[in-house]
Amino acid sequence: MKPYFRPLIAATLFCVAHRSAAAQTRSDWSVQGSGLYAAFRGSAHRGVKPGGGFELQARRKLNQYWSLGCGVQDTHHSLSDGFLGNETLQGLFCEPRRLVDINSEHFFPYFSSRAAVLRQQLESGDITRTARGVALNIGTGLLMPFMNTRGNYPTLFEVGVSGGFTNFGDFTTTQSSQTAGNTVPHGAGWNYVVRVGLAVGLPFGSSMK
Repeated sequence: MKPYFRPLIAATLFCVAHRSAAAQTRSDWSVQGSGLYAAFRGSAHRGVKPGGGFELQARRKLNQYWSLGCGVQDTHHSLSDGFLGNETLQGLFCEPRRLVDINSEHFFPYFSSRAAVLRQQLESGDITRTARGVALNIGTGLLMPFMNTRGNYPTLFEVGVSGGFTNFGDFTTTQSSQTAGNTVPHGAGWNYVVRVGLAVGLPFGSSMK
């Protein structure tokens, strides 16, 4: 290889890597909606079947690789193992992500962590039980641009998975609109989530970082 080719090749590789890492996050701000499928294990979720729901979040790009998203999540579940009724799990979350540069303009893997505050509501007949708790998750996913892929504000398809730990406090029990008192908490457990969604870049801030 000619010596004077080496700086040119190095510069080309650097530009390609930079472009590939930044292509899916040209927008400083984006919004994302995802469908969720969530399953649980542990005493905090005894008798709760897997169920579906959604999440909505706004995401801010911090630099070429890091971003932070915050939003709401909501899933609904039926009960089993002799329990009658249903459960709703709602919460607020914040999720930092770190992109992994694989030198591609079509696939953008990432790793993430998530902290959430949750409200769990179990309904069975005229009895309603609510408890509040927290969840800590780690996950991974893949972003794939489509539609307007060369524009400043591309649309992204995302698929991701995560798992984590949940812990709840005491239940408050309400029967026929009257508070009946607190019960012993059913403790902690594990959650496993699959998400599929779309993210859309917004025309705010710089669009070409």
